[in-house]
Amino acid sequence: MIYNKQIVLSLCLAASLLLVGCVTSPIVAEKWKLPKKENAESAMIIGRIDLPDNRKENPDGNHLYLDSVVVQSRDGGVYFHAGYMPNGEDNFVMNDTNYFVVPNVKPGKYYFAGFATGGTYNSLHREDEDVIEIKPGKIRFVGSFDYLSQEQGTLSKLAGLSGSCSLRQAKHPTELEMLQWLNRVGAGSGWEPAINRRIRELSGKP
Repeated sequence: MIYNKQIVLSLCLAASLLLVGCVTSPIVAEKWKLPKKENAESAMIIGRIDLPDNRKENPDGNHLYLDSVVVQSRDGGVYFHAGYMPNGEDNFVMNDTNYFVVPNVKPGKYYFAGFATGGTYNSLHREDEDVIEIKPGKIRFVGSFDYLSQEQGTLSKLAGLSGSCSLRQAKHPTELEMLQWLNRVGAGSGWEPAINRRIRELSGKP
């Protein structure tokens, strides 16, 4: 039997990510410490995925259980939480805020490939326009997203590639708000110049 390579990779990622959710301890955003910057070219990816914070869409104020995120290099390398694959890079999910941080990423072109939520792996659409370019020494904010439930298509269910969700851009946290948080938890990490440089660019302060 011949299997589609992308399907096999996605299913392997899903299984590995489910293991991650079982063995990691909760991470609290304000108590977490940003890992040290490995070298001058090391870059970072940051973002957030959670349920909408408005009463109409989330009347009970529920919080999404975000296990992990998957950032895949355009050439096929995979980076995800806790390094369960040999070519994996550590990333961190703040369990109380659902911020995610992938520090010490090599410069290059990547896809935000998917994420695991409470035992379900959700793959994201990947086209040329979805490529994220990561420049040396830079911090790349990939977005703040609201997780929206929807019916999953039959084909997706059979392939096992995605969960029942879609993502929508959220107003908060903004890139500036996430960087201000990183500035608090990044003391002594070596990331301070990159964080402060981007904060100045966004705030318009010299």
